[in-house]
Amino acid sequence: MRAGMALQTETAMTPRTLFKPSRKVLQRKCACGGTPGPTGECDECRRKRLTFQRNLRNVKAQHNNHSARVKPHITARASSPSGRASSASPIGHDFNRIAVRPERRRMGQPGKSMSVTPEDQEREKPSPKQGSATIQCNGGGGYEILYGGWGGATCGTKDCVTTHESFHMADWQAKWPTGCAGQPKGYLPKGDPPDNPLMSASNYKSFLKASECKAHTADLACAEALAKPAACEKTVEDYVKLTHDQRSHWCGSSLGTRVGLILGGAATGAGIGARLGGGLGALIGAGIGLVGGIIASLFL
Repeated sequence: MRAGMALQTETAMTPRTLFKPSRKVLQRKCACGGTPGPTGECDECRRKRLTFQRNLRNVKAQHNNHSARVKPHITARASSPSGRASSASPIGHDFNRIAVRPERRRMGQPGKSMSVTPEDQEREKPSPKQGSATIQCNGGGGYEILYGGWGGATCGTKDCVTTHESFHMADWQAKWPTGCAGQPKGYLPKGDPPDNPLMSASNYKSFLKASECKAHTADLACAEALAKPAACEKTVEDYVKLTHDQRSHWCGSSLGTRVGLILGGAATGAGIGARLGGGLGALIGAGIGLVGGIIASLFL
């Protein structure tokens, strides 16, 4: 038999084997080991994933709502066991523990404008004043009076404000004679660096109280000596009452205060007189200040 015929006969006699794929389809198990659904994950994992995505969208929405106005601040808070179970994510994060709230203090806004604590009040060092008038550094190394609303005062009351603030200026010059050196206009020494001497808040307040008592005493003496024509009677009487009430507030009524008024009046008068007229001016000023202190003490 020829080779070609043998090959053909062998081929004809060999049964045809057809490839039949297995009916078993490999199915991927869910990450948790459960039976997957159409999406390849079990119902429990699908529920957790959807809950996670929903909570994430809510957090982002809250953040976007606040970010245009304030900086969000995230804090943790306790949640119930049921809340943790309902919002648990596949990565183990509990979104019920997240709360978004705005910062209480806004950017650029000082904490103090929001509230003042008792400690802040103890550290405050107010300026000497008669209403809106006060003293300050003039920018050239000396002191000056800033009248504020009293700049246009009538019926002689501006002169009394000048007397009041001049007493403050004398006290400040005696305590801080070079306190305005190198300082800008508007600065006022209060015993803080670079002032010399330095003063604690309590010591400063005692110094200010004594200065206010002397200033209001001289201020009241000036006001009571003002003329009261018909056009000025109400203005002068109101100023006298205002100054009397302020002097009562600052001076009190103890014996020590009375003595302090007399001696302080004499010392301040001497200081003012010395600047105006040398030794003789100091003597005259001391006498005037002494009489003013005595008169003021009688009203306490």
